[in-house]
Amino acid sequence: ETNEYNGTAWTAGGDMNTGRATFGNLGTQTAALAFGGRTTNNPFTYTANSEEYNGSAWTEGNNLGAVMYYMNRTGCGTQTAGLSVGGYDADAGSPTSNVQEYDGTSWSEVNNAQTALLRIAGAGVQTAAILCGNQTNPKSATYLYDGTTWTVSPSSSNGANGTTVAGTQAGGIVAAGAPVPYNGNLSFKWDGTTFSNNANLSIGRESASASSESLASNFVCGGNNPSAVQNTTEEYTDGVVISSV
Repeated sequence: ETNEYNGTAWTAGGDMNTGRATFGNLGTQTAALAFGGRTTNNPFTYTANSEEYNGSAWTEGNNLGAVMYYMNRTGCGTQTAGLSVGGYDADAGSPTSNVQEYDGTSWSEVNNAQTALLRIAGAGVQTAAILCGNQTNPKSATYLYDGTTWTVSPSSSNGANGTTVAGTQAGGIVAAGAPVPYNGNLSFKWDGTTFSNNANLSIGRESASASSESLASNFVCGGNNPSAVQNTTEEYTDGVVISSV
């Protein structure tokens, strides 16, 4: 299933061709990209398949270079210049540092990150991306990509995994996640160099979906917390989290 948000309510969009979980995603409501993921449980099966969304329907795109899941979430590029970072390589049976770029037609492997990156959240564009919230160690590192080279920033948020990221490499926000001990309601503002504490979410959550386009105006929806799987949406505007639908 696909759901679209208009700033007030959610409505159903066109269904994906292949149902999946734990997949990578990026783009906008009218030009989105989904790639990889888990397609069945018990037994678990996975895919390298990509699909493109045009605002109403999904169409098959070319596959990733490997069968992958738990790649970057919530951003990193556009449908014609996308970025798949890390993930769990199903064939190798381990997390990976591999990075792939999408040009609107096909995927190509580029320079690896410094370490394996799993369930990491990202924002920005293919040539200026920011990623944080790694599930593997080091959990608290922040990774910057310029389209060729990876840099590890000395500044970090709270080392949560299952976070969301919005904005750009020059200014963004990291929200939610599952640090230890669990709370999931924290957010941290990124000024291009360092993080600072920011507005708390009303409902703690991890593995949520999010808008990744803008620091000034975005949202977090769904996710999980110790009480229940969430179907709520919270909007972020100018440093204030507003409880929504």
